[in-house]
Amino acid sequence: MDIIVLLKRTIDAEERVELDNNKISMDNVEFNINPYDEFALEEAIRIKEKFGGSVTVVTASSEGFEKEIRTAFAMGADDCLFIVLNNNTPDNDPHYLGAILAEGIKGKNFDLIISGQTSIDNNNATTPTIVAQLLNIPCITNVIKIEIEEEHKFLCHRDVEGDIEKLESQSPLLITAQQGLCEPRYPTLSGIMKAKKKKIEKVLEDELAQSGLAASVKTTGIYLPPSKNGGKTVSGTPEEQATEIFSYIKNDAKLM
Repeated sequence: MDIIVLLKRTIDAEERVELDNNKISMDNVEFNINPYDEFALEEAIRIKEKFGGSVTVVTASSEGFEKEIRTAFAMGADDCLFIVLNNNTPDNDPHYLGAILAEGIKGKNFDLIISGQTSIDNNNATTPTIVAQLLNIPCITNVIKIEIEEEHKFLCHRDVEGDIEKLESQSPLLITAQQGLCEPRYPTLSGIMKAKKKKIEKVLEDELAQSGLAASVKTTGIYLPPSKNGGKTVSGTPEEQATEIFSYIKNDAKLM
């Protein structure tokens, strides 16, 4: 089974975000594979290990993504298509990026595409569905379990806010991975050594962009959320604390 995994790199979730001239400062920032895309990659590798085939990583990013691609190779990915974006191409336009990714995928053979259900930076959660639409294939989102009942037939369990919905589809199919689908593995030393020797296929954005296709989203401003006031501390006996809290809710917060 030939599987394509859509990968995006995002700023490490532990990084402290700082703004510089109304932009996120990228100085000395650590990047990693988007966590939801790690779920997608791990699930693709598990399916390959069980049924055979290949896993190809497809990403659209500016130069510098090679480290994360090598990590994907070390985990078990076989090939990669790296669509190199121009420096001025926005990474927060899901339609434009979806169109670029779809153009790159059109030349690939695949049975299944797996992507993270969202990215932790822009959190649009729409690029994968746009890819599916442009490729004219079905899409199942927020998947937490995949059952392959027979060749090219998938039963997907998707999270629907506290309940589970089961959807069945034939390949080709695009699935977005939700947290809980699997636990990503750590690359092995042998995998890391092999990853260093693998070739990264690159194609320029301009080679894939369709005539008339242009970014339609523009960032007008980035700002940090307002700082929060400190919490209110109450003291005394439980009865006194309850009385003070009740008084605050009624008279200060005016919630009663």
